[in-house]
Amino acid sequence: MNALMMVRDRSQVTIKELAEALGVSAPSASVMVDRLVEMGMVTREQSRVDRREVVVQVAPEAVETIERMEKQALQSIVEIIDKIGPKYARMWCEALGRIREVLREENAARCEKKTVGGSP
Repeated sequence: MNALMMVRDRSQVTIKELAEALGVSAPSASVMVDRLVEMGMVTREQSRVDRREVVVQVAPEAVETIERMEKQALQSIVEIIDKIGPKYARMWCEALGRIREVLREENAARCEKKTVGGSP
């Protein structure tokens, strides 16, 4: 689902860009894309700019399915928040905010390490 949302949010990505965004290896991202292609959710084709790269896009036929899945997921979250109440909802938001901060810090450190170390 994360891979699918990354592709959708960026309109198109290369396997390398998807791997970096997800924090996985290019072969792992390629396997994810293969599965999404088999499900009819994305398409993959050679880049017109660089024939060595593969570009991944959401399949036009999958747009409605993705929107429906996203609505169902959001509805589930709304129902959970209603059930746990405002106090725990605030705590959850604080925890999610902290998780986001940690992930940003780790991503920044990883990018800095790549730049300083010179290796991907």
